[in-house]
Amino acid sequence: MIEKGKGEKCKEKRTREKKAGKNEIWKKRTNMLRKHEGRVVMAAWVLLAFFLLALQGRHGMTGFVVYEGGSKTHSFAVPELSFNATAMNSSADELKLNLITETGQYDTLETEIINVSSAISNGYDKTEEIKRIDGNYANIDKSRIFDVTFKSNLTDGDMIQFYLLNSDAIMIYLCNLSRRCWAPGYGGVNYDGGTGYYNMTVSNLEDETNGFNIDPPKKVKFDHIRAIKEHNLTHYHNISYYPLQAFAETADFMPDSLYAWQDIAADEQLNGQVIEYYYSTDSGLTWDYIAGKDISSASASSGKIRLRVLFTSDGADTPIVKNITITYSERSTCDPDWQPDDNLCRNDDSRPVTYTDANSCNSSENLPADNGTYAYCDFCTPSWQDINSSCLVEDMINQYFNDANDCYAQTGLSSDNNPPGNNTFSCDFCTPSSTGYNTTCDGQTQAFTSYYIDSNGCYDITGLASDIPPANMTYDCIYDSINTSNATNPENTTQPTNMTNATSQEAGPGLFNVNKLDENTGVMVMVETTVDFTASSISIQNTEIDTSTALFTVNEVNITMDDSPEDNITSITLRFYYNETSLNQSNVNESTLAVYYYDEEYDELQEIPSTINSSGMYVEADINHLSMYGLYGLLNLDTDLDITEGDSTPAQSQQETGGDNEVGAAAESQQDVQPPAEQAISPEASQALQQEAAAELESGLDELSLEPGYNSSEGIGSNQTFYKIGKTLSSGLKNKNNIALSGIILIMLVITYVIVEMRAKRGNNL
Repeated sequence: MIEKGKGEKCKEKRTREKKAGKNEIWKKRTNMLRKHEGRVVMAAWVLLAFFLLALQGRHGMTGFVVYEGGSKTHSFAVPELSFNATAMNSSADELKLNLITETGQYDTLETEIINVSSAISNGYDKTEEIKRIDGNYANIDKSRIFDVTFKSNLTDGDMIQFYLLNSDAIMIYLCNLSRRCWAPGYGGVNYDGGTGYYNMTVSNLEDETNGFNIDPPKKVKFDHIRAIKEHNLTHYHNISYYPLQAFAETADFMPDSLYAWQDIAADEQLNGQVIEYYYSTDSGLTWDYIAGKDISSASASSGKIRLRVLFTSDGADTPIVKNITITYSERSTCDPDWQPDDNLCRNDDSRPVTYTDANSCNSSENLPADNGTYAYCDFCTPSWQDINSSCLVEDMINQYFNDANDCYAQTGLSSDNNPPGNNTFSCDFCTPSSTGYNTTCDGQTQAFTSYYIDSNGCYDITGLASDIPPANMTYDCIYDSINTSNATNPENTTQPTNMTNATSQEAGPGLFNVNKLDENTGVMVMVETTVDFTASSISIQNTEIDTSTALFTVNEVNITMDDSPEDNITSITLRFYYNETSLNQSNVNESTLAVYYYDEEYDELQEIPSTINSSGMYVEADINHLSMYGLYGLLNLDTDLDITEGDSTPAQSQQETGGDNEVGAAAESQQDVQPPAEQAISPEASQALQQEAAAELESGLDELSLEPGYNSSEGIGSNQTFYKIGKTLSSGLKNKNNIALSGIILIMLVITYVIVEMRAKRGNNL
């Protein structure tokens, strides 16, 4: 064995030391790399987490990233649709309108003109004057009978037309042939004095007739007279048509994992008609029109939709639909269900508005915009209760209000401190009780005085003008000249009106009482009128009525009026005073006294319903015009015979009631003028009015075009508010998400490459 030299041994030693040094260095580097490998990986994951947080922050206002699935379709078969079977059908799997054939009817109103066959006035033929409008007129006044006969009978409800020329304004009445009458007769017309047509409606007829006496109280110029009768005619017809409108609806369609609605498609045939489509996402409460079959704007938040197809036809043909298909897309994320929180109302009348997601999606997607705001509420509602004072001496009650809930003390808000305004009401602190007293009739002045005493003394307590008793009044009376020892007051009770002859007395709003007492004749006329005039315009003179009668004449007068305001008179009361001693001397039975009117046309006396006031010694009657009147009675044929036995007359009944009610009876008679007995109309008058067949044509169009419960005025075609609800990510945001994702992938590749290289070098050096 050859021993190596010293130089070689040194070289090998250096070689071993160098190799050992390199191994030591690589061990140190490997340990260093191993030591920092966890840090590099940790840094990589921190960087990745940073990018994820950044991405989460970008999506915080719009929700999580949504991965939209593929589109799906659903078809609605025609038998699945609901519709009004009277308007539509689905035979052969085709939705179409029904052809409707029906019998209808309608009524028309036809007018018949009935001309005059004759017109006679006091024996003179006036037919030619009133046949047509030609200026050749019949001049008729109250003293003439104007009998007009029509070619056909008239009944209640028919109309008579007068063409009148300028005359005085009066009231014209319709009477029986050859008879005069007062209101209401068989109809009346308020003629205003002008020229033109005036209509009178026939009423109160017992049987139909064709003849009437036309009774004006003054001269009237009749140029033309005719009657008008209306008839209802019913017409029948058959019609066939399609309904103008009808609709059908699907049931609610609720797909799973709905993301958005897209569009609809329909297999349809228009046939010259119109088909419109609508959708509802609230089970039919509201509807929105589908334009171009696009429903992408429909909200998917409710998760359901139903469709409506509306047919519009011109009545001649029907459109057809065989199938409807809807397209939608699904989603895989959580849908927040925002429910309002039940926050308490604060004392400043505000309530915080906040929402909670019932699905706990941990997203603010579709969070209502009013979240975090305040809404109005009413923390305390005032309850205003009225508080009234008692009646004050000023005849007033004060009213004010108090809040039973005391809201203003709790809130301090001005809106809770607005009570209703204070009010005052009238009351009667003291009610006068005035009693009237009369002095006796003064034989020299022919007058007596009426005065009043308030037993409650209200004016002394309150000092109010309204509590002052009525002023003293002086009234005319008649002094009994036959028996001078007995000065008789014609009225033993308080007079209802002022009996002076110089002025009138206001009787009420727009009315005046004018009274005339003529001492020479012992007659009083009491007039109620709408115009004011003096009593001196009324003339009362004794007269002799030349007519044969078995009655005993007590007094006869002729009453006229200078101013002639008869058209403004509302009522007239005539009073004849008599002397009981004179009646006894003439052997006249007081209970048979009555007022009669002299009818110049028939030269006869007509009795007027009269009232005897035996205590006041006068007979009173209501009359409707001024003319010749008389007070008459029957003689006692046998002084031992009581002619008042048997049924009492109206005059006897009034006498037996006593003097206490005489003033009231007189006042009532002045306000309710009764017509003569022969003018009374039977209350059982015939009501033979033709029944109107008012059944309207059932067109069937409205009834069949819409199913029950559908309101066409607020349904399809009305102005609706469109809501676009849901989340749509913008394209820019999607692009940013793609860039972030690419960055994450690149970082992961770099980290993987570094780890692989480090492990590869470590493997090579081991």
